[in-house]
Amino acid sequence: MAETLPALSEGEKQCLRLVAQGFNSKEIARQLDVSEHTVDQRVRTSLRKFGVPSRKEAARLFVSGMERSPQSDTYQPLIYQPEPLAPDPEPASSLAQPDRPDGQTEHKTLLRRILAFGPPLGDRPMN
Repeated sequence: MAETLPALSEGEKQCLRLVAQGFNSKEIARQLDVSEHTVDQRVRTSLRKFGVPSRKEAARLFVSGMERSPQSDTYQPLIYQPEPLAPDPEPASSLAQPDRPDGQTEHKTLLRRILAFGPPLGDRPMN
């Protein structure tokens, strides 16, 4: 068999997934709301496409091929990787000190922490 899966119809894929889960033709027919004959036909066609003698082998190849190479129409979620935060220029001064009457120092510390993340948005730079 080639590295890629043979072209299978959606019905053939459904049948092979259920065969891989251990269902027989009668059970698959009930689940898919088709006749047993239709299930057997789809499985036989899959056997020819894979070039294997048994339905279990075709199902195994189908499932292992799906795990190795996901189809282009499947969704793969993005992985969020946050940027590291800028280090605090003065860690000791970033804590609020309520017993300190100097409000100007707290304002400067807050301004340094804000500017550590980059320049402000807008037309003119802050001074």
